[in-house]
Amino acid sequence: MNYFREKMPELNIPDLSIIMIWLIFFIGLFLRGVVFVSPHMEGDERIYSTLVEQLNSGHGYTLLGSSLLEKGAIVNEQYNTKLFHHPPGGIALFWLFGKIFGKSGYGLVQLFSYAVFFCSMISLGKFFCRSSSKIGLITVASLSAFNPIMTHVTTHYWLDGPLLAFSSLSLAVFLQALDKRNAVMILVAGLIFAYACLIKQTAFFIVPGALLLAWFVLGKNDRTNFLRYVLYFLIPAVIVHIPWIVWRYTLGLPFLGSAGKPLKALIDSNQYIYFVTVVRSPWIYLTLLPRIIWTLIPSLVLYLIVWKDSKIRILGSFFIIWIVFILGVHITLGYAGYSKLLRYVILITPATIILFSLLLDDIVQKLHDNFFTGPTRGAVMRMLFISGVAVLMEIATGVKSSIYFLSAIITPIIGTN
Repeated sequence: MNYFREKMPELNIPDLSIIMIWLIFFIGLFLRGVVFVSPHMEGDERIYSTLVEQLNSGHGYTLLGSSLLEKGAIVNEQYNTKLFHHPPGGIALFWLFGKIFGKSGYGLVQLFSYAVFFCSMISLGKFFCRSSSKIGLITVASLSAFNPIMTHVTTHYWLDGPLLAFSSLSLAVFLQALDKRNAVMILVAGLIFAYACLIKQTAFFIVPGALLLAWFVLGKNDRTNFLRYVLYFLIPAVIVHIPWIVWRYTLGLPFLGSAGKPLKALIDSNQYIYFVTVVRSPWIYLTLLPRIIWTLIPSLVLYLIVWKDSKIRILGSFFIIWIVFILGVHITLGYAGYSKLLRYVILITPATIILFSLLLDDIVQKLHDNFFTGPTRGAVMRMLFISGVAVLMEIATGVKSSIYFLSAIITPIIGTN
């Protein structure tokens, strides 16, 4: 038996909790309605829309011959290749929704991505947060609906929303399948993950975190099958990527690393690109992120509070490693000349939400069980109050992200970028 089965029985959510979760979901959906009123003239949005037009007109998955290149709207040296640098999974989703729903299909892709992400996070919340108070699950719902980065990207025609949605879905299916030792569903999770990697190859950044969580879920008595289950999850992504790699190679583009790394001509000609590439420090991910994801610092304090609980400590450390790994990669890329945008680290989102909610859930249950006594109990209660304020501030930042939907960068509630 694994840790979750040992700890408590299957969760049955009261009707009131279900109502609250659905209410939170629809408020989050409403906030993203601005995706249908925005002009969508940001650089990447115009590129992705043009790629769909190229596919519809039979010109293929390239910007060659497009109006953007002919009018000089984008730097030719960056995009005049026979194949666009991102895999086609995300553009195919825009194309499909556009075929079915017309121009509004682009916005519906983002609403669909939000719904997939939200449901995936609720599944993960039910898996990890099982206190009798249900506070953890409600927190997961709230932070998922109003996460500032996810709100920001789903008000634009960007690939980051679908990327996070299907990466989160693959993880949710993977862990549930592992818990039941269902090899077929693990393969299904692998196929979902393979599609996420075809949206952006950065989806592979969740692999270290996913493997650590898989190790934990299997438990010390059932890790002989760990490698087999991991291969079921990862091999589909590798197989699906082989045609993409071969396609690029046959066109003379085996290892193009220009995505997110502007050329000097673009940096010199565009003030926005100059700001996010040259002016911004790679350390912006550490200095600005805590003012966007307000629960990040409280999570670390809550983690110290539950330190003596070895199982929660180990599980929490895996989420922290997930976050640190992705931040480390993007800080390194920042020093290598890539743009520094918070939406690039969007794949930390499942880890930040579940880490905070898991710890909050566990501490509330411990308070209920009188685990903390005397002055320690008072200190824990004060920390819970601070954590509640952090949740409200994060929600407020998410609301601001939807109001300032014309901005290409996330602005914090307090301070500047």
